[in-house]
Amino acid sequence: MKKDLARIERQIEKAEIREIELLAALEAASFDADELLRLTAELESHRAKKSLLEEEWLHANEALEGE
Repeated sequence: MKKDLARIERQIEKAEIREIELLAALEAASFDADELLRLTAELESHRAKKSLLEEEWLHANEALEGE
């Protein structure tokens, strides 16, 4: 279970870095409507995946504490 928790934490860290990259790309594309739409959709999808990872982490952490 500790390995699962560590794996999820690494994935969350990568997701946070990607989110920062996407936000910077959004700012840089402020005058390109097509790129803004594409990046916004990618960011929304990415945030949903990150939310699932955080939920998975929470469940793994609770399971670990219950051992």
